[in-house]
Amino acid sequence: MEKLDIYRAKRPNAPIFVFIQGGAWLGGSAKDYAFPAEVLVNAGAHYVALDFISVKAANGDLRVMADQVRRAVAWVYKNAATFGGDPSQLFVGGHSSGGHLCGVTLITDWSKDFGLPANIIKGGLCMSGMYDMKPVRLSKRSTYVKFDDDMEDKMSSLRHLGSIASTHGGHVRIQ
Repeated sequence: MEKLDIYRAKRPNAPIFVFIQGGAWLGGSAKDYAFPAEVLVNAGAHYVALDFISVKAANGDLRVMADQVRRAVAWVYKNAATFGGDPSQLFVGGHSSGGHLCGVTLITDWSKDFGLPANIIKGGLCMSGMYDMKPVRLSKRSTYVKFDDDMEDKMSSLRHLGSIASTHGGHVRIQ
């Protein structure tokens, strides 16, 4: 299930945008999110769409999904040169539950968990996600997401904004 689709820009050493799809953590696939590739590739950036496990297949554990997304981002960083990408220009984004996973990806300790520089991600675009899991834990989604206190905390990126490594002085702006 851990796969990704790479849409390559024509220019060498191009920036890379990794997209994490949404779908209430229940499904979706990289092929269903190919449509943004044209705009980004034509603008000179590589577009990477991720495939990862659904929360039901992960026995209700969002941490399994987050780990797969993080491994994919680490792979893209390490292998950027193989597809003409510039690892120093790596950006991530996601929508809905993919926005949530994007937030969790942004708070990753890349040095500790992957032996990579702390600031491998230069920017993130988290769209319409859930960034504190407390309300989600209290919602109907708790019928298929098996929350415990540890998962609620670790999957709540809003609680860990200080963990975001930035090349811009460590400032995080939320609007």
